[in-house]
Amino acid sequence: RQQAIVDELTDGHAKTLKQLEVNYEKEKAKIKEEGDKLLKIEQDTAYKRWLIENPNWKKEKKTFAMPTDLSTESQGTISTMYGTASKNYLNSQKDMLQKMLIELGNFDEQRNEIDRKYNDQIEFLRKSRTESNKKEVDDAIAQAQRLAEEEKAKLSLEEFQKDINWVSVFENLDKVGTDAIIKLRDKIKKILSGLGKSLS
Repeated sequence: RQQAIVDELTDGHAKTLKQLEVNYEKEKAKIKEEGDKLLKIEQDTAYKRWLIENPNWKKEKKTFAMPTDLSTESQGTISTMYGTASKNYLNSQKDMLQKMLIELGNFDEQRNEIDRKYNDQIEFLRKSRTESNKKEVDDAIAQAQRLAEEEKAKLSLEEFQKDINWVSVFENLDKVGTDAIIKLRDKIKKILSGLGKSLS
């Protein structure tokens, strides 16, 4: 079920983080299975030892007390395996979040660079504005502002496209959950809104 949720996600970062969680849960399930196998081996071993030590158990009406817990040594082994899985999961999460922060920082820096470039142009135009050229300068300022919005909208669209697996979305549209579709719709509306402002 968890893997099905991951398959429904369209956002790249969210999907990666969810996949890390699913992989961790799978690893814990494998460890539990390994622990169950160890317990079964220890139970079988204990029973065989008990039979050797109690050859007349039927006559003496003895019963075998089946151990329900792993030995201290095996518990330590399983505990170490859980600890390693948890550490790997947390490290993977940390690495992914750091990567996201770097990408977001780069994205913000690119937007800021666009603002700086056009703000410098607009400031120069405003300083050169006179009564005789005010119409031409005002038109140029409006054009610069429009170009800045277009560049930022294009940058946002590129970031948006990186996070969407379009092939997966349209090939598996019938399997995509309502929440995922709403999330995708909201992203598209946000991008289209930005593009609309830049083209108006």
